[in-house]
Amino acid sequence: MNKPDESKIPPMSPDKAKQSIPEDTAAERMQAKEALRISEENFLSLISHNADGVVILYSHTTVFANNRICKITGYSQDEILGKHFMELVAPEYHELLKTNYEMKLVDGEPNALDLKIIARDDRKVDVEMRGQAIVFKGKAATMVIIRDITERKQAEDALKLSEQNFRNSMDSSAIGIRISDNHDRTSYVNKAFLDIFGYRDIDEVRASPPPEHYSPEAHAGWVLRHEKLLRGEPMPKQVDIPIIHKDGTIRHLDVSMKEVLWNGKLQNQTLYNDITEQKQAELALKLSEQNFRSSMDSSAIGIRISDNNDHTAYVNKVFLDIFGYKDIDEVMSNPPQEHYSPEARAAWVLRHEKLLRGEPMPKQVVVDIIRKDGTVRYLTVSMADVYWDGAQRYQTLYNDVTESKKMSEKLLVSERFASIGQLSAGIAHELNNPLTSILGFSNMILEKDVPADLKEELQIISTEALRASRILKGLLTFVRKDDSQKVRMNVNRIIESVLELRANEQNANNIRIHTRLDRGLPEIMADPFQIQQVFLNIVINAEYFMIEAHKQGNLTISTHKSGDMARIVFTDDGPGIAPENLKHVFDPFYTTKGVGKGTGLGLSICHGIVSAHGGRIYAESTEAKGTSFIVELPFQ
Repeated sequence: MNKPDESKIPPMSPDKAKQSIPEDTAAERMQAKEALRISEENFLSLISHNADGVVILYSHTTVFANNRICKITGYSQDEILGKHFMELVAPEYHELLKTNYEMKLVDGEPNALDLKIIARDDRKVDVEMRGQAIVFKGKAATMVIIRDITERKQAEDALKLSEQNFRNSMDSSAIGIRISDNHDRTSYVNKAFLDIFGYRDIDEVRASPPPEHYSPEAHAGWVLRHEKLLRGEPMPKQVDIPIIHKDGTIRHLDVSMKEVLWNGKLQNQTLYNDITEQKQAELALKLSEQNFRSSMDSSAIGIRISDNNDHTAYVNKVFLDIFGYKDIDEVMSNPPQEHYSPEARAAWVLRHEKLLRGEPMPKQVVVDIIRKDGTVRYLTVSMADVYWDGAQRYQTLYNDVTESKKMSEKLLVSERFASIGQLSAGIAHELNNPLTSILGFSNMILEKDVPADLKEELQIISTEALRASRILKGLLTFVRKDDSQKVRMNVNRIIESVLELRANEQNANNIRIHTRLDRGLPEIMADPFQIQQVFLNIVINAEYFMIEAHKQGNLTISTHKSGDMARIVFTDDGPGIAPENLKHVFDPFYTTKGVGKGTGLGLSICHGIVSAHGGRIYAESTEAKGTSFIVELPFQ
């Protein structure tokens, strides 16, 4: 409604005016003035204590300033009042106020501008300024609300700097980075991303998004994941995706996604890590490990892979065969060292403790094991570090050297035989002539007429010289220096002749003989006197030990055909032979008989005779249960 022109209203005299105004109207005016005063006081109180700075202007001149604006600018109220408002505003923002702010005041619309004001100490303070037309003390005025936004500006600047650093780090990252919204629209990619896919620029990415370059299987997986993303369902943190590069090569990418704030909006940041070389290395490693496994599976040496705690991860077939295991599960429940001999196991415990302490280990050790079937095997064991299924493990090699050890022992025995042979030949040569003279002269004297007591002593000399001669003959037989005469002979008859010779001794000492002779056994080519010596020596030994142990005994002698060999077995029920002695029974001068009861040459001579006939002699024994001597002689 237009305001009436008061100049055209005729003036009224004061008296008439008083007469024309009713008393109730005057009272209302007084009430209105009082209400206006109270309202203005409340308004001033409100803006005086406002948290933001407030100034009121009459035509750009400050007529009111609250405490907060004084604190922001550093001016006192007296210094601000009467100041032209533009003096408070930084010069670079004057034009902004003229063209934007005052225009808004004309329209009667409040607005807000970010600008800087100049404080008393010439500091420029960031403020948010909002102006509004008001009536102040009955006059048209402008109220300007000024808020100090220094902290907000600092936070915004820090955020911008952080975002810039974030962008810089992404631009220089070796990992491909892409920012997109939930509709897979791309807003940013870095150079590494372009290189990984072969894109030229971001426009090409927008025209042909990454999923279009996925392999068919990877693309199908992406479609499912994208549907889950739109439904708000949980997504896998990381996926392995093969892509087809622009040049046609296949690349493998490790892809992960997370939400980030980008330009003030929640976006998806997808990281593309090119792991093609890693995949190729893994494939090569797998192929290498497969070849390694194949070589171990076909190895002639037993192989076991284990960790620091001796848990078995792999064994090959040879390893199972060496120990007599059925499968790897049996190895896990019953480790190899459980089958070591007591001495070998004690040594293993010490080595394992050194291993755990990181001390140097011997490169190779020899251990003896007791197989599942009770047989003893000798192994050389060596250990090396290997990588197995991506972790450091220990590879232990078990080489069965039982046969080579036996051959070495045989070679050692043969060398001893050779040494004893040379010694025996020398002894025989040196003693043969004196003994011949002693025998000759003693026999010549015996033929003469000599006193009876002297003749008896001469007879003793002759007998002992003859005994020494027979010992020399045995030595010569041992070293094969004598000329044996081989003829066709029946083994059973030789055994029977030996038993006849020993019958009286056996009866006297309660030795019972049990024979199981194969009457269809073919004849062999041998020297009957030497073979008789072998059998006699074995029988006498058996008798000796049975009598020593029990004052009686049972001796079982059996013959049978074994391939192209005649096999003769002498089994007694004597005390048996301890394992540590069993391997030495054929060593020269080795005997378990008491002092003066054995020379240690008997079984050595037997070994020499049987070997000279192309045969084999060996012993089997169980301690406290008896011993078996087995002689094998060829038919031809």
